[in-house]
Amino acid sequence: MNITPNRLDLHQQQEVDVGETVRAYLLENYLFSEPGQKISADQSLVGSGIIDSAAILSLILFLEDEFGITVHDDEVIPENIDSLNTIASYVYHKQTDDRHTV
Repeated sequence: MNITPNRLDLHQQQEVDVGETVRAYLLENYLFSEPGQKISADQSLVGSGIIDSAAILSLILFLEDEFGITVHDDEVIPENIDSLNTIASYVYHKQTDDRHTV
């Protein structure tokens, strides 16, 4: 697949938007008692204690509702949901794959 600069910019912007939406969700729902808390794009959400196994389930439901994707059990792996960057990439690819299969 040949990605032109404009298409690459759109792809990057969509991933940034997803990352920012997820960041806001996490800050509002899990770090609300810690004003000024920041989450870096590559920070491990589980490793840094931001989310635990129960919060992962809530995060999955949020991703499905917010971005119109279906997260299958075998896709709930660190490579897909451990940081804002991995979540953003995962959501972008799920949305892209879903559009091509419809």
